[in-house]
Amino acid sequence: MCYKARTKIPKTNARFLQKIAYTNIGTTPDTPRNTASVMGNKLNNGKRRSAREHARKEVPYNGDPQNNEEWCHLLAASLGGATVPKNLVAASYSANTFMLVIESLIRGNSNVQVEVEAHCSRQHVAEWIVYKVRSKKDRRSNIQFNIDAKCTDFTATDGSIVGNYMGYWLSGIEE
Repeated sequence: MCYKARTKIPKTNARFLQKIAYTNIGTTPDTPRNTASVMGNKLNNGKRRSAREHARKEVPYNGDPQNNEEWCHLLAASLGGATVPKNLVAASYSANTFMLVIESLIRGNSNVQVEVEAHCSRQHVAEWIVYKVRSKKDRRSNIQFNIDAKCTDFTATDGSIVGNYMGYWLSGIEE
């Protein structure tokens, strides 16, 4: 599983930190949606650049999306996150799917705030993503997921476990 429950993030060669501080959940901003173009403008003199290219994967792409990096929004567009470089990192398909499970449960929930940190080995290349959700009513009530951004084995069962755990936490703050 791609998840370390409330444990310290393992020591890695992470030298960069990208952080989206606690923010209220909003509506989808009116910004460009093409992440490869946005990151190409930032990192590649205006030429489109895939997350896989940026992460400098040496292994040829084998057609399996679960073994491929993609541009991941730290704060999802569906939660009000913009498609801008400071909100994008290269991470695995599985890490992005993990975050999607959380985001789908908190979308439209005005009782929570989100903070996301990406611990990066190079600029915009995530090693770990720390996803924190906290209650706006009781700021001591929070849940945190430490997501391995290189993970390639997030399964449907893992998604159910995370969804159930997150759903249980949400039901406790909404009482």
